[in-house]
Amino acid sequence: MNLVPSREGLLDGLERLAEYRPSPVTRRVLGVAALLVFLVSLGVAFRHLPTLDLRPELLLVVAAGAAAVFGINAAELRITGHLSRRRLSWSDAAEKTLWATAANLLPVPGGSLIRLQAVADGPDGWSRATRCTLVPSTGWFAATFLAAGAALAYLGASAFALAALVLGLAGSLVTWLLMPPDRTSAETVLSLSALELGFVAASSLRLLALFAALGHPIDPVAAVVLTTAAVLATAAGVFPGGLGLRELLSATVAPLLGLPPSLAVLVSALDRVVGLGTVSLLTAVHQLVAPEVEPASG
Repeated sequence: MNLVPSREGLLDGLERLAEYRPSPVTRRVLGVAALLVFLVSLGVAFRHLPTLDLRPELLLVVAAGAAAVFGINAAELRITGHLSRRRLSWSDAAEKTLWATAANLLPVPGGSLIRLQAVADGPDGWSRATRCTLVPSTGWFAATFLAAGAALAYLGASAFALAALVLGLAGSLVTWLLMPPDRTSAETVLSLSALELGFVAASSLRLLALFAALGHPIDPVAAVVLTTAAVLATAAGVFPGGLGLRELLSATVAPLLGLPPSLAVLVSALDRVVGLGTVSLLTAVHQLVAPEVEPASG
């Protein structure tokens, strides 16, 4: 018995997967499953936090930053759909972003597959969708390291600044090469650039608020440099949600900024808890108010 599918069978399967749209019941089940993943992850992360005396108003700033990051991720998915010739509504993009975020917390590459399926346009569109899905990722990498390079130059760490700037410029070049010419315009490039810079700003704001909430305020440029830990942990893709690796990288970067590594680890863990709490709330709200999602079109 031949267990290897034929080329025609594989293309047919890819076309069916690209065109698949879950029923309202399936969407609700997936939404509840995502919420459970967030709540379990939140519980595990919260249990490992020490008892802290925090300023609650600053935690609200962190939560607002986490919500902004979620909105940016949804907007990125819409741009990815545009590049891949598949239109996504805001509701559809938000839903797929929630599912992908939950899948990233599991020891499987489910987040990438969810995003690919959301923007693939037929069997021949999978290679294009893969290429387009990489655009926001490399753009995020580029924007973060360009900002970190400028921040490190300001702090006088010339060698590290040069390395970060080189990585940022390389990421910018890769992002440009990945963008399909037939869907690339000045508006698309500017929109993507604004989103990635917004991501750096929101992530830095979260760190600024957390350090201040712990009674150890830091300079904004130091917060920008620390955001590189989240980027590298996500890029590694080995640990679910960058768990553990982000904390390790934060502890490595902290001495360059004159910060205690233990404090940087605590801030990373606290940021994870607040982020999970925020996305859990967003998932619950989406389950209650989301309209029926119309099929996407090219």
